[in-house]
Amino acid sequence: MEFSCRKRHQNYSYFYADQDQLCFCVNVNELFNEIGLVHDTKHWRLFIDSFVSSYIMELPSIPVSYSAHLKEDYANVKTLLEKIQYHQYQWDVCGDFKMLGFFLGLQGGYTKYSCFLCKWDSRADKENYVRCIWPAREDHIPGKDNVINEPL
Repeated sequence: MEFSCRKRHQNYSYFYADQDQLCFCVNVNELFNEIGLVHDTKHWRLFIDSFVSSYIMELPSIPVSYSAHLKEDYANVKTLLEKIQYHQYQWDVCGDFKMLGFFLGLQGGYTKYSCFLCKWDSRADKENYVRCIWPAREDHIPGKDNVINEPL
């Protein structure tokens, strides 16, 4: 009898593809069936995170995409979501504020209107500790109020 942990991934490897420095799941429903789980999109959340040397999207305990080479930016997030067919599944997404900015198409860095909820003027230093109410952000139109991309 031979036992090796090095090959335990083989049953699942054909659900994944490698393309452009990215590994991603090509058929999420079949992967769930193989694992023996029910894939009801209302009960699953897509977690997105990046580290200094890697980028990952996963449903809890099931990685659906991974890259050790991609930068965390709008174009790469959009590509990853297309590869895992996010628009087909419409999972709720969990991530940090930077990821939220990508989803809403906001400009990164030290911008005038950096808040995704309101038009808080981050450069109005004299008002930041006095003024509590700022006008609500009603839309996300590229080219207006630090929105540079279409919302994902």
